Amino acid sequence: MVLFGLMIQVVKIFQRILKDKNGKGRELSENKRYMYALVLAFGPIILLVARSTQITTWLLVAVFVFLGCFLIHKRA
Repeated sequence: MVLFGLMIQVVKIFQRILKDKNGKGRELSENKRYMYALVLAFGPIILLVARSTQITTWLLVAVFVFLGCFLIHKRA
């Protein structure tokens, strides 16, 4: 739960950074913000379950997280 709350804050920070100087930009809905946070928080959990320090495992998890964020971006 702590990691999920932390990821929600990370998504909010990135949303503020990506807005332009006039404050215009795409506003994420609350539902979409939670879905992004869920995917981002699931990455470290996968690494803990895998118990692997190999770089290939880390890259594979990064690809899965990127793919999840991409699917959320396209679908929602």
